[in-house]
Amino acid sequence: MEAEKIKNFGELLKKRRTELGYLQKDIANAVGTAISTVNNWEKNVNYPLCDKFAVLCQFLKVPYEYFLGASNAEVSNNLSNEEISVLNMYRSMSEKDKNFIKIVMQHELQKKEL
Repeated sequence: MEAEKIKNFGELLKKRRTELGYLQKDIANAVGTAISTVNNWEKNVNYPLCDKFAVLCQFLKVPYEYFLGASNAEVSNNLSNEEISVLNMYRSMSEKDKNFIKIVMQHELQKKEL
């Protein structure tokens, strides 16, 4: 079955918000804006600025690309919610921490090869 296509930012925002069981006020509190602003985003009256957009994506546990209009399946390349969450955590880490994670992963992969 082909994934449902949603074409605009507001529809994508509302869809993801309801999937996670959030109210508009939950988004507003997390992002640091008014409920009416979130309502306007969902109606495509206006859109979040970059700083709010980054927090919004993190709070909704979606990559930035989610809002580019592609379906969830195309955006996530069939990643699970847990994988997306881990990826978002990784993206928020310092380069030093990312290097440490890479070392640990390489070590774990080498153990599997033995």
